[in-house]
Amino acid sequence: MQIVTRKTATNRKLSNSLKCITFLCLALFLSACSANMRQTPASFPKAQKQERSPASIELSEGDEAEAAKGALTADQERALGSESDIRFDLDQRETEEFIKYFKLYTARDENGQPMRGRAAFEKWLADAAPYLPYIRQVIRERGLPEDLIFLPFAESGFNNWAVSRAGAVGMWQFMPFTARKNGLKVDWWIDERRDPYKATVAAVDYLTRLYEMFGDWYLALAAYNAGEGKISRVIQKTGSSDYYEICKAGDALKAETRHYVPKILAICKIVRNLDTLGFAPIDWNADPGLQEVKVKGGTDLMALSKTCGLSWEDFEELNPAFRRTVSPPEYESSIRLPAAKAPYAMAYLGKPESRPFAGYAKYEVRSGDSWWSISRRHEVPIPVLRKINAELAASTLQPGQEIMIPAQSRNDATVAAPSGTRTAQAEARSAAAESDGKAAKTRSLAAKRANYTVKSGDSVWSIARRYEVSVDTLLASNGMKTGKDLRVGQKLYIPAVGEAETRAQQTKARSALKDVTHRVQSGDTIWNIARRYKVDPKTILGYNNLDRDAVLQPGQEIRIRLE
Repeated sequence: MQIVTRKTATNRKLSNSLKCITFLCLALFLSACSANMRQTPASFPKAQKQERSPASIELSEGDEAEAAKGALTADQERALGSESDIRFDLDQRETEEFIKYFKLYTARDENGQPMRGRAAFEKWLADAAPYLPYIRQVIRERGLPEDLIFLPFAESGFNNWAVSRAGAVGMWQFMPFTARKNGLKVDWWIDERRDPYKATVAAVDYLTRLYEMFGDWYLALAAYNAGEGKISRVIQKTGSSDYYEICKAGDALKAETRHYVPKILAICKIVRNLDTLGFAPIDWNADPGLQEVKVKGGTDLMALSKTCGLSWEDFEELNPAFRRTVSPPEYESSIRLPAAKAPYAMAYLGKPESRPFAGYAKYEVRSGDSWWSISRRHEVPIPVLRKINAELAASTLQPGQEIMIPAQSRNDATVAAPSGTRTAQAEARSAAAESDGKAAKTRSLAAKRANYTVKSGDSVWSIARRYEVSVDTLLASNGMKTGKDLRVGQKLYIPAVGEAETRAQQTKARSALKDVTHRVQSGDTIWNIARRYKVDPKTILGYNNLDRDAVLQPGQEIRIRLE
């Protein structure tokens, strides 16, 4: 027994020693991995995680410096000097910008790893694969230069979800006005700028008109980037209709537009020489295997996708144009599904639950309700509510009436895309770009009308107090979000500065204001009280520190400021 006990103790010691050795080895291994990760060139992991966005396509200062140094490799030299059997129509002009973009999108580091631009180009080639055959078909049918097939590389990297800083959206980067002008729907329900097929047809139509307008593809491409109005004004100003001569004319064109054509030409040169440059070839016979299915207005798309065994994320990847989980109620729409899933969709569409308004909820009008209050409460625009409820749109709502509100199938939530999905993210970026665009226009107008220069020690509050305007008015008039944006020397527009008569009228109006106390009766709401006293509901809410969803109690006193 003693011997057995001694052996057991010895075994335990050996086991503990082995555990320690194993732990030390594992620690050394992890330490080595960590060191290797730290030694990895910064450009490589970033390229692997690259997001598809227009901003990543432009040459940054770092890219400019990187592209400027170093000689071309033998493969790059061979590609630049080569011709292709594929018919391309745009002339090649090897400008400085052309070479920079060519190097940016083809360069490897000293270890042979793709640098940021090349890794992005590889990603774009993969993203483009499902669409290139269709785009080539449309381009050929119209008889346009085949180089135009690759225009989305320069615009979005073939990313249907791309949103530019200016608010351009989709693979072909349309602004809302231009999109609608070229037959695309952009409204609360749908944004066809994100539909790769419809947007392709619209882009080809637009490019055709631009070429007819300018008679030169370089100018047509520049107009696609900057707008036909801008290019027409530049031609008139410079007296030249040669794109490269215009580019030499100082800052007649923004740098983005001056670089736009060389960038496209560099992309075309790369695509002609994919094999020489070590890129994967394009499969011009690729078939995404999708089938188009027609759906009635108001179809619950989320329920349909579940029936087909698709998550909402899978469905929106195939149908990126839909902004809601319900199709537009006023007309038939098209969806695209894997061919194997189409029969399930057809079976679903034949069922009663796929009828129009299946994705809507009924709402019973309460005392004090109005189109405005219901719109605010459910976050659905008034025009949308009125269109859905056309039979009631022209009348004042009465308690007890039922109206339809866009909603998910089994609750009262509005049909915004689920949080975190690509649609929701794209919508957020679009809203931010639209907000920034409006602020930029306001700042530009304010600069032209400026009547005050910010001095040291100034604050938004002190300026607003001095000139008797509210802080909110001052910020809004100058496209500013907060007082932190204020800078010494900044030019501001202050409404009514120097207008003594206007200020006197404001003082007189303020003195005429008086407070009235309203005692809440049964059935009262903020909205019907505001209507009774002919004031803005927001004013009452703010004056009484109430939320818009506040429930009033009989006997409660509400202060109202009247003239």
